[in-house]
Amino acid sequence: MKKKIIVSEIFPKGFNEITKNHKDWIELFPKALTFGPEDNRPLLLLKDQAETYTLPVWLGSLDAAVATVQENPMVPESSPHKTTLQILRSLNLELTHCLFTEVTGLHQYVELCFKSKGGVDHVRCRADESMSLCLLARARFFSPIELIRKAQKVDVQLIDVGIQEKQDLDPSNIYLN
Repeated sequence: MKKKIIVSEIFPKGFNEITKNHKDWIELFPKALTFGPEDNRPLLLLKDQAETYTLPVWLGSLDAAVATVQENPMVPESSPHKTTLQILRSLNLELTHCLFTEVTGLHQYVELCFKSKGGVDHVRCRADESMSLCLLARARFFSPIELIRKAQKVDVQLIDVGIQEKQDLDPSNIYLN
């Protein structure tokens, strides 16, 4: 089965500057919110349509709680991000894409892309602080394949360290994000 690779021409014109450092972009979809080993930090799993690639995104507890509540159909519609989205709309900005662009040390970074009358604007943010907003905005998630592989390697190393040491992982420096 041929893998669906997103080439830069598929992104809107204003994305050229953001996407130029990577190739082989694929679209990812939220599949699960789970916990790391031994009930550590929450983990959002993003997968491509064929479920060939999985991007683990470690979340902070607050962002995971917000994501859980706002995605639960049994809970009345509520989110601290509703006000943020209303402000963005009043400024004619729409959060349309979340592009994973960097893994530096133990942190993942994304470019949040906003569509406006003037084109596309973007803001660089840490992934762990952005996921619940992106989920509520129904943004589309994209990542280069090499970044997914890099994030998975860091993820496996972190889990191995925690298991080998058989102690709580230090949240100040051990997590990806």
